Amino acid sequence: MALEDASSAPSLRLKLAVYATGMFSFTQGHVVTVAVPLWALTLDPSPSLLGFIIGSRHIPALIFGIHAGILMDRFGARRVLLVCAITGMVAALAFPLLPWIPALIFLQMV
Repeated sequence: MALEDASSAPSLRLKLAVYATGMFSFTQGHVVTVAVPLWALTLDPSPSLLGFIIGSRHIPALIFGIHAGILMDRFGARRVLLVCAITGMVAALAFPLLPWIPALIFLQMV
C-alpha cells in the first residue's frame, strides 16, 4: 500500500462535510451529561436537587413520548423534528444566560 503524498489532501468540500456531520451528531448529549452537572455544582444545590437536575432531562420523554408521535402523524416528521431541533439550539444557547437552578431544570427538560 503506497503512502499518500501531501498533494492528495482531502478537499475543502470533504472537510466541511465531515465537520458538519460531527456538529449535527449526538455530541451535544454527551457534552451536556458532563457539563451540566459540573455547572450545577457551581450553583451550590443540595445533593437531592443535583440528582433532580441531572435526571430532569428524561421526564419529558417519559410524559410526552406518545404525544410527539401523534404530532409527527398530524404535522409530519420533518416539521416536528425541525421545530425540535430549533428549540434545542435555542435552549443550548440559553444555558449561560439563565444561571439559576429552576431555569437549569427547565432547560434540561427542553
